[in-house]
Amino acid sequence: METFSLYTAFYCHEFSSCTEILFEIRYRKRTIHSQFSTNNSFSLGKGTKLQVDFSYTTPYKSGLYTTGYASSLNIGFKQDLLNKTMQIAFLVNDVFNTSYLKDDVSIVNGVKQVYSQNESNRFARLSVVYNFGNKKINVNQRDFGNQDEKNRAR
Repeated sequence: METFSLYTAFYCHEFSSCTEILFEIRYRKRTIHSQFSTNNSFSLGKGTKLQVDFSYTTPYKSGLYTTGYASSLNIGFKQDLLNKTMQIAFLVNDVFNTSYLKDDVSIVNGVKQVYSQNESNRFARLSVVYNFGNKKINVNQRDFGNQDEKNRAR
């Protein structure tokens, strides 16, 4: 038998910051497995935003295997420049390099096997976006030839 619960909380404060919190609990064969994550967005000023995300998974047992914890901290920063025609963003994913599979242990017939896999998810990304074009163009609503038909259908 498996029981599953997911709790979500979402909070925004005066349009300057938002926080989303997820908490998940799984119960299966006398084992509790939990996941927690939080996503936070902050407006630091005009055109400046900060994003901080964190997730954590508790160690758990599934079948023959016992698996260690995993966690991840991601931080992003975005700045609007030149009247919002240019944006610079910087992101660091998995700051502490802890989101990989670790301590996967199984014991079969008295033989202990330990497996760890570090396929690193850590990276940094810098991006620059520039919007070309004339922003002073006025777009008028166009009427089509079948306007009389549309009015008659009302």
